[in-house]
Amino acid sequence: MLWDYLAARGVKMSVIGGIPATIRYARDLPHKEGGRLTHTGPAMVTAIGRDKILGVHRTWITRKARARHADGRKVSKQWIGRTGELMGQPAVLCDPRSGVVVGEGLETTLAAWSGLVRAGHQEWCAEAALSRGAITGPVTHSDKLWTPRPEVTDVLILGEGSKKNPAEARQLYEGARDRLMALGLNVLLRVPHNRWDWDADFADVALDDLDSERK
Repeated sequence: MLWDYLAARGVKMSVIGGIPATIRYARDLPHKEGGRLTHTGPAMVTAIGRDKILGVHRTWITRKARARHADGRKVSKQWIGRTGELMGQPAVLCDPRSGVVVGEGLETTLAAWSGLVRAGHQEWCAEAALSRGAITGPVTHSDKLWTPRPEVTDVLILGEGSKKNPAEARQLYEGARDRLMALGLNVLLRVPHNRWDWDADFADVALDDLDSERK
């Protein structure tokens, strides 16, 4: 089911060699809110941390999309771990290389990275920061912001626009770009269709491209 879910989100599974080693599938995982069981079902469980596992990130899924409650609400994603240790720590999706693609979510990062690999760009690896704030801030301490491994020379930031506040989204992501450039990195910032006023991510773009290929 996990393979099907990721493929349905626009991830080109075969070109990245299948499901990354840091991602696992739970067949029937309980979801609790306030100590109360609210859902149980299949979930994508992902390790957080580079050199050691600091926590896990959990996303409840169906074969084609995020799982939902009976009232239509998406089952919320959950983190396990000490919050102070997890901020800025990524989910590592492939072996380190000279370039790294970083996005907010697992699906959008995998979709964009698999598209690059499919286009012949083997020099890129990928990490999901798991929140926009981990990429852009603001945070109290800069060590809680995502920063690549020391051996990385190139970074591709996957920005996400906002129909409600496009100017703020652009300012935050451009701030993240400038922060990483100040570290001496070559940094590219991309947003779907170059539109800061769209509520879309690169998983949405990849899925649109996949649908076009099928027609």
